[in-house]
Amino acid sequence: MVVADVAVTLVKLIFNLVVAIRGASRKAKRNKKECGDIAEQASSLEASLSSLIDDDGVAAPRHPAVISALNKLRDTLQQALQAVTKLEVDGDNASRVKAGNVSHDLAKLSQSIRDRKQDLILATNMHTNSILLGAQQSKRRGDGGLLQCPPPQIQEGCVANSYKEGEPAATSSGIKKFSLSELEAATKNFSEENLIEESDSCTVYKGELRDGSKVAIKAYGEMQYEACRKECENEEYITGKLLHKNILELVGSCSSGGLFYQVYEYMHNRSLSDHLHGSKIQWPKIFNTIIQGIARGVDYLHEQCGLGIVHLHLKPSSIQLDHDYTPKICDFGISKMLADSAKERIVDTIIGTWGFMAPEYMLSRRFSIKSDVYSFGVILLELISGWSRHEEVKNSKDPVNELVWGYWKKGELDECVDPRLSGATGVTESQIEEMKRCIHVALLCVEEDPELRPDMSDVLWMLRDNSPIAGRRSPRRPAYTT
Repeated sequence: MVVADVAVTLVKLIFNLVVAIRGASRKAKRNKKECGDIAEQASSLEASLSSLIDDDGVAAPRHPAVISALNKLRDTLQQALQAVTKLEVDGDNASRVKAGNVSHDLAKLSQSIRDRKQDLILATNMHTNSILLGAQQSKRRGDGGLLQCPPPQIQEGCVANSYKEGEPAATSSGIKKFSLSELEAATKNFSEENLIEESDSCTVYKGELRDGSKVAIKAYGEMQYEACRKECENEEYITGKLLHKNILELVGSCSSGGLFYQVYEYMHNRSLSDHLHGSKIQWPKIFNTIIQGIARGVDYLHEQCGLGIVHLHLKPSSIQLDHDYTPKICDFGISKMLADSAKERIVDTIIGTWGFMAPEYMLSRRFSIKSDVYSFGVILLELISGWSRHEEVKNSKDPVNELVWGYWKKGELDECVDPRLSGATGVTESQIEEMKRCIHVALLCVEEDPELRPDMSDVLWMLRDNSPIAGRRSPRRPAYTT
């Protein structure tokens, strides 16, 4: 059996084990807390497993470390399932096993699942890095070969877990430094025909590098760069440590004569904001590629990269779409890292876009990974409802949170789905249920209390879980609602 086939079999088996563990934990007659912890750890594997599956449901990792990690994870989950299932039978006969021993053994299994998850994350990063970095090198070599391991600085960026607040980076970001002449050649001397857009902060040009790769180049004037120098440096520091299909790659930068340039991979379909209202993209592409891709990217920032990154400026314009509408998160200028022991931090100055900022961030300057979850929820509400967060819709001046919440309380979820989505040719009933599920998940993401918002790994699980909405947790009170 080839490596890809083995991976497919293992991933499917692990998904089935996770489902079985969740069911067994609900039936356990004692040690319910420990069983619940095991079920929670098993469920958290969704994001890591999803990173191994493409939009067609095919898993094909070829790095042997991934196969090894999957095998160990399978074995651990099988042990956990046996232990939890045993409590369905033995629950009424506690004298047969000392309760303390059972509790200890279950706790060890929960920790083992957590450890196996980290092993899988590291192995997946090795696999992803070897493919992406090898592809980059093959462009230079022209032989199509793959690197067997990433350069040290990128490997460190994927697995590092230590960060001291306020300290500068100790290692190079790995960003390529371009000469001005290279960028002039790429943009035909920054010609008008290569101009993409112009704003108060910068001017963006389309370019083509000598190796034929298409890029977008942000050009900052001297005054523009001085106004956003810290943001540009922060972006270079953070993105230089990231490597994921749903994160926009910062290819390099250039500084010359007081001017500054940032070079990014080129995105053929611009930003998500260009497709929000009245989009002609088909629902399967919106749901499977865009929505779940954004969720995977945010989960990577929060958990999978190991750096605890909070984006803090997540909105439709900070999500770019490539030729196949794969979303790429960008704009890391104000992003922060959380120290290992910190669940939240406080900023000196609030920077963001009204409507996408979580209430605790906007009102008290506190932020956590749940701040990004809130922003994701607003994006999801706009994408599915077709309503803007600030425009008057349905003869109401209420924000989109309030408007959707009102229909939810009345049980009129159909009213929240954009008819241009639900009424499109070929849309099925199951797809309309997916749209409603997205509204439900979005309302959970925009809960006023950040503790009630799900983690992004939970969001991914809920998006894929096609069980009836009636059996799910209901939102309590979204932010900015009455």
